[in-house]
Amino acid sequence: MDKIQPINLQGNYYASRGPLPIPPSEQGQPVIFQAGGGNEGLELGGGDDIKVYTGFMFSLVSTEEEALERRR
Repeated sequence: MDKIQPINLQGNYYASRGPLPIPPSEQGQPVIFQAGGGNEGLELGGGDDIKVYTGFMFSLVSTEEEALERRR
């Protein structure tokens, strides 16, 4: 952590302070998600080594039962 420079960004629509004191991800870089299947999105996503998850959906709820009910 002592080698990481602090990041403090501030704008009209965002504010971010960092770094977070968490270990890096296994792939060594952040996971990037891109929603949509239009031409621009396909061109953007097709320019990198990616894994595609089509129809990826998630629910944030308190219990597994709630998540299954919401999915149904």
